[in-house]
Amino acid sequence: MTDYQKKEIQLLLAAHVKMYKSQKTAADSLTNVSEATLIQVKSNRWENISDQMWRNIGKQVGYTANGKWNMAPTRPFNMLVKLLTTAQENALTQAIVWPSGRGKSFCMNWIQQHKQNIFHVVCAEYMSSKDLLAKILRKMGKDPIGTASVMMETIIETVLKLEEPMIILDEFDKLKDKQKLFFITLYNMLGDHSALILMGTMNLELQIRKKTGKHTLGYEEIYSRISRRFITLPESNLKDVTEICEANGLYDPAKVQSIYNEFEGDLRRVKTAVLKARIQSSKQTHLEVA
Repeated sequence: MTDYQKKEIQLLLAAHVKMYKSQKTAADSLTNVSEATLIQVKSNRWENISDQMWRNIGKQVGYTANGKWNMAPTRPFNMLVKLLTTAQENALTQAIVWPSGRGKSFCMNWIQQHKQNIFHVVCAEYMSSKDLLAKILRKMGKDPIGTASVMMETIIETVLKLEEPMIILDEFDKLKDKQKLFFITLYNMLGDHSALILMGTMNLELQIRKKTGKHTLGYEEIYSRISRRFITLPESNLKDVTEICEANGLYDPAKVQSIYNEFEGDLRRVKTAVLKARIQSSKQTHLEVA
């Protein structure tokens, strides 16, 4: 990990801290990052910070090992930002779905750096009720203390004090049925005050529609609370891929077209191809200089 890379991560971390009221709250929002470490990064006292910690921080604030990956205003990106901004400003409840690889993670990192009171929680199949509630609380900078009931009350009390809050339950389809029911409680208690977003791949829509049809407990209520509607983000087109390539230093039309022909709707493949092109270009420049 070079000093230049560390400086890039330091700048991204500073932007992350600005979203919170205090350094402690900002540190609590990150996994395995103490307030003391945050202060060391900020004040350039880096001698005791391991490369592993730098990578951990960098991953959570949007940095890649090959340098900062620049944002491009693609159609999926613009639509998601517009949807979430409108939802936050009007306390809307929505379900947003899109296939894997369309740049969701980058969009979420960007919007959390530019908006306040957004709590983005990535769900997982292993989560118990307390795991889910604890993760929401940590995103809010709160200690996850007490029973599930106590933690839910803390979440409600915290959100009701905020201006234009938004809770995003990402990969919601991975939760077990019992844990999904917490969304109903959040809606009943916060629906008029906070935006609530369910997000996932196309499986989220298939799952909710199927289980609603089978009268699985809670699914009819979930389906009703999202207005029986799933918003699907568009695929990236050639213009989008071109924007991404050019934002990250690749301007060769033939290479861009080749990347577009092979990316199959997965922006991760675009990123990999651009990074490979960077490496090849760097090697060629080195050979020419030599």
